[in-house]
Amino acid sequence: MNDLSEKAILILLLIGTIIAWAEEFDQETVDVIGSMPDEVYQEIVNDLGPSCTNQDVVAEYEDNRMYYDSIIAVR
Repeated sequence: MNDLSEKAILILLLIGTIIAWAEEFDQETVDVIGSMPDEVYQEIVNDLGPSCTNQDVVAEYEDNRMYYDSIIAVR
């Protein structure tokens, strides 16, 4: 195998790894959002604004999980 073939294979493996990691990250985001109550999701989106991403919502929820879980316990 020549040097160019080896580099091409390594680049393809790297690209495949990045794609697999991104899909796993997206699935984790979907799982967290799917597990949180609708009221919590709405509260976070209202706080962050309509242009927030799902990753922003998940980060806010995970950083302040006790607070958001207490909102549900009170209602």
